[in-house]
Amino acid sequence: MIVVIGATGTVGSEVTRRLLLRDEPVRVFSRDAARAATLAAQGAEVVVGDLERPDTVPAAVAGADALLLSTTPGPTMVREQTAALAAAREAGVERVVRISAVGAQPGSAVNLLDWHGRLDAALQASATSWTIVRSVWFAQNYLMQAGSIAGEGAIYGAMGSGKLAPVDVADLAAVAVTALTERGHDRQTYAVTGPKAGTQQEIAEAIGAGLGRDLHYVDVPAESLTAGLTASGLPRWLADGLVGLNVAYAGGLGDVVTDVVSSIGGVTPTTMQAFAAAHAGAFEAAAGGAAAPEPAGAA
Repeated sequence: MIVVIGATGTVGSEVTRRLLLRDEPVRVFSRDAARAATLAAQGAEVVVGDLERPDTVPAAVAGADALLLSTTPGPTMVREQTAALAAAREAGVERVVRISAVGAQPGSAVNLLDWHGRLDAALQASATSWTIVRSVWFAQNYLMQAGSIAGEGAIYGAMGSGKLAPVDVADLAAVAVTALTERGHDRQTYAVTGPKAGTQQEIAEAIGAGLGRDLHYVDVPAESLTAGLTASGLPRWLADGLVGLNVAYAGGLGDVVTDVVSSIGGVTPTTMQAFAAAHAGAFEAAAGGAAAPEPAGAA
């Protein structure tokens, strides 16, 4: 039995879908059974609970062979995932796979990377068999720019001339599924990226090519980006984290390309042009209302 904590999130739902397609027995842990109804209809067992209530976790991990931790980052994630790790250890779960972020490090000035770093360290100290899957910026995050893409032909950010190789969540999920179901990934940390690193201008051009239109990148000061994100309704901690990642990528954090998607995930990594073409309908639909980008390593 494979347990997925965070199964209704962006990464967790894709991992769960892929596991079910392989006829793997899957149990999902969700605070809302209604949100997990689609996964239940596909064959997943659903356990209703909340990581804020640690007493609800043991029932989810009882009898499990493997666990995926992929909760949405936030101020409570360290406490919540630590409780899940404790329950998994008590239940004798053999293998734990955790979705993290490239650059994760305890004490990082970027809150998201600090939280991920602390939890990666906790996992390494807690589980006998573990795999950490660290991602860069999700390709799906550019969907939140659909409004400015449609209206202005522009993508905004504070990444300067820093290079980045965004990863399609589907490719990230393929790596996680391999780590959950196959041997040979014990005590490994995988950095998962797209196939090519480029500046935001180059990424804008690739997305534009996929959508059949010209796009350009507009770099803005970090303070202005923070103000814009908070004005759109994002909590300050999330705005600070996203802008912190932008600044870190401007400084070179994202200028890395690995072959993990192909060598471990067994799939051809998705280019940004191909991603945009495949998600043209989603870009069009998202243009009607801005959405917050999901931090690397989110659920």
